[in-house]
Amino acid sequence: MQIEYLPLLHTLRELYALPRDRARFERYLALMLGGTSDIALPLAVANPMAKEHAAARLDELLALGADEIGAEAAADAEARLAHVAGSLKVALVLVDDAQGGWTNRTLTDAAHRFGNEAEVKRGFATGYLWTGERQSADQIRQELQAAIYRFCFQRRHGWPKTLAEMLVQEGCAAAFAGITPALGRDALATARAVIMPHRDSTSYPVQIACLYGDEAARSVGYPPLGVPAFGGFALSTDTALRRRWDPLAEHAAPAWPG
Repeated sequence: MQIEYLPLLHTLRELYALPRDRARFERYLALMLGGTSDIALPLAVANPMAKEHAAARLDELLALGADEIGAEAAADAEARLAHVAGSLKVALVLVDDAQGGWTNRTLTDAAHRFGNEAEVKRGFATGYLWTGERQSADQIRQELQAAIYRFCFQRRHGWPKTLAEMLVQEGCAAAFAGITPALGRDALATARAVIMPHRDSTSYPVQIACLYGDEAARSVGYPPLGVPAFGGFALSTDTALRRRWDPLAEHAAPAWPG
């Protein structure tokens, strides 16, 4: 696969240097559309009218070398996915979830992972960085490589519908990106006990509660189920590692344990 990295963090920082007025918004639209009637750059999730906190976060990311980290992560993924046909444009994008927020983080993140058909059809994969969270160089690399792998997985297997399909997708993406479980053994055991009975669920509130945990579920008005924060993602990662799923295998997607 041919992968091109787009340094959109630099682009966004230049945008945020403009006054917060109509001219900035029009510049944002011009950048995103690129003189076409469709999206030419994957900037739809960015907040064009973000306040000073977003510019400050971008300054931190650029000082860290986030765009350079992204370019290196994309090059590494390209080499590892050389057997996959096609081309892909990838980028890191700052998403505004702080100070009143441009968007709800949980729902935006879920749509990004499991309902991004338009982005995949356009040949984009984006790694989300959040104004409300600082990420290390390793986390930035992992975020982008997981997004790249997710694009390939969805193009091959389609979009997940059941909770089990979501867990398999995210476990494979985590294995490709080198992510390790974020929960200890006791918390993982709790998550597994709650989540497994719901593995075939197609209920969005249940899926959100299982993947993101009780606090996130409550924040969007969904019933909590007793899952720790990001419990489903930790469980999917742990399962992929323990069962030694091969994220680069050409065969069918792994089966979630019954």
